[in-house]
Amino acid sequence: MTRSIAAAFVAALLLTSHAFAQTAAEAPKTFLEKVSYAIGLGLGRNLGQDNVQPDLRWLAKGVQDGNSAEGKPLMTEAEVQETMQAFDEFIVKQQKSAGEAYLAANSKKQGVVTTASGLQYEILKRGTGAQPKATDTVKVHYHGTLTDGAVFDSSVQRGQPTEFPVNRVIAGWT
Repeated sequence: MTRSIAAAFVAALLLTSHAFAQTAAEAPKTFLEKVSYAIGLGLGRNLGQDNVQPDLRWLAKGVQDGNSAEGKPLMTEAEVQETMQAFDEFIVKQQKSAGEAYLAANSKKQGVVTTASGLQYEILKRGTGAQPKATDTVKVHYHGTLTDGAVFDSSVQRGQPTEFPVNRVIAGWT
């Protein structure tokens, strides 16, 4: 989905009084209403993941100006790029701080191993079979988690182990 499509739908939702008049019990009915709602929901979730609560008035104005053939933007393209670069740097700094705090706390947990590169892992259940060679393929269960503890990938949750060539796994697995 491109930003312009999302922006157009957000503008349509934010700039019509009908969008604000929806009740909690009402659901989108037409295909366009459903698509509009889905795009808005996705945009809201993406902003929420970055802990961003935008000023909806300026968000709507930006979408409106960006979607208008005759509208003149209130910022130059250079200002837009500079602002978005500063925003990206802000998000990176915020995520880095959260990641460092998580790693510091996680390193103190019993059983957590920290490698020289800073990678942390915990063996939940040690295998009992023969130790694989670099040319072997192994079948494993694993959990991949974010710094907030949310699981982003888990063979356990899928109910099926995953196979990896030993010479292609991340550091800490060998």
